[in-house]
Amino acid sequence: MKKVVLFVAFLGIAALAKSQNLTDVWTVKPYVGINLSSLTKFPEAQEGKLKVGLVGGADVELRAMKWLGVSLGANYSVQGNRYNKAFYTSMPEHLYNPEEDFLIYPFDNPSVKFLASQSSYRISLEYINIPLSAHFYLFEHFTLHAGVQMGFLTRAEQTYFDGKTNKNETRDITSKLECVDISIPIGASYEYRNFVIDARYSWSLSDVAQKSMAEKNDGKYILVPCDFRSNSVIRFTLGYRFAL
Repeated sequence: MKKVVLFVAFLGIAALAKSQNLTDVWTVKPYVGINLSSLTKFPEAQEGKLKVGLVGGADVELRAMKWLGVSLGANYSVQGNRYNKAFYTSMPEHLYNPEEDFLIYPFDNPSVKFLASQSSYRISLEYINIPLSAHFYLFEHFTLHAGVQMGFLTRAEQTYFDGKTNKNETRDITSKLECVDISIPIGASYEYRNFVIDARYSWSLSDVAQKSMAEKNDGKYILVPCDFRSNSVIRFTLGYRFAL
């Protein structure tokens, strides 16, 4: 149903342009680039980091007016997040003998914390995105963009690194996440001799997961809770535009 609504909206804008006796110019722009992505609303105890991923696709655009264009496209996008979780102790490990339960030498300052171990998680999300965008040609070579985008999750994996054992474990978590992501992409581009450098930010309106992803494995939680997190993606691409 949502696909039909997007398609009808695209046709409606195209029909409006025709009704004003404007010259239609159709172009195709394939592009490739990178994402800098994260998942929002992380617990305070965890330090989130940007994940670098690939993006590639193409847009078909109707230049309805001199200052306005409308496009419908599709792209493959790798998104996600990296984050670390540190575990601290009140005494350094080399000063403590756990078998004898005594300090090798006196240490009586419990306010000082020492890093015991550090674990890390990496979430990789692969989407097929369908963006519907308006393009505002306000200046020569320079364009502003805004629109709506529907993303379909095709694959999701989480890799957990245990800092105590130095082991990695990867799990498929596709079934635990929402399969559709709705976002608002905005950005700007610069075009020179049909080459287009584009920068966009996508603000997600959807939650990645509606319930906790935590599961026990051999008595340990290896998947962290993932309530009410949403995608946040900065995209940089290079494309080439040619006329149909």
